[in-house]
Amino acid sequence: MPVMPEDEAAVKTAVSDALQRGAAGKLLVDYFNDLIRRGLDEVIDGARTGRCELNQLDTTEQTYVGTKLEILLRNDLQMPRGNRDIVLAGHDTDVKWSKEYARWMIGPENRNELCLGICLRDSDSFAVGLFVPTDTRLTRGKGNRDGKKSLLAKARDEDVFWVVERAPLRPNFVAALSHTQRAYIFKGGSIQERVRRLAEAFPMQLVPRSAIATVAMAPDGDPMRRLRQDKHNVDGLRGMRLLSTRQQGREIRQLLAMGKNEKLPADHWLCVPPPRG
Repeated sequence: MPVMPEDEAAVKTAVSDALQRGAAGKLLVDYFNDLIRRGLDEVIDGARTGRCELNQLDTTEQTYVGTKLEILLRNDLQMPRGNRDIVLAGHDTDVKWSKEYARWMIGPENRNELCLGICLRDSDSFAVGLFVPTDTRLTRGKGNRDGKKSLLAKARDEDVFWVVERAPLRPNFVAALSHTQRAYIFKGGSIQERVRRLAEAFPMQLVPRSAIATVAMAPDGDPMRRLRQDKHNVDGLRGMRLLSTRQQGREIRQLLAMGKNEKLPADHWLCVPPPRG
């Protein structure tokens, strides 16, 4: 449904408020940080591919990032699809993604309708904005072969209601490793060897399960099962222990000298080296 010019400011405010309510107590900057990181990592699919960076995806996969973010947003907020991607505060909203700052592609069907734009500002930061693409706010000419255009710089600066104008994007754990560290870890000849090398690089530190899954590249999708001791794996980690924040939070807090009620990050593992001597 088109947004009338006189209603635009109120619609953007109402939708921004709806997003804040749906963020379940998080600040919107933190909510979208988690959403984008989760969406990117699910498409990168490190557990199956060993990849960890957006630029390792092919063109088709990079296009799918927008669809993934749309799905995650709709599921998180428990909102219906409607005539566009999601209904927010009663308004049909199209979710747009771009790996470049505000370079969203706007189709003819989006003219004068509300859009929620998510983008990277650079490799380390992101932005999220609400905008209504009108003909005067879009680039001139016919657009691409689908008739899609992008926002003019003036419209980007003056007509986007920035929900998050600029914020650091939480890095993928494996991507943040140095080239030397990453090469050494991935040279391990088995799941156990690669995970052990990762764990030894971060003793008494919390490592996300997604990083362990990426390093393990377990074809069965359950890297932790492959790390447990059994008759086929007596001690593949050579005395290293991995403690789950979900199941062994009490022990982890004790080892890290944390308060008994201090919050631990979800789905992380503490790498505990073997005792000396």
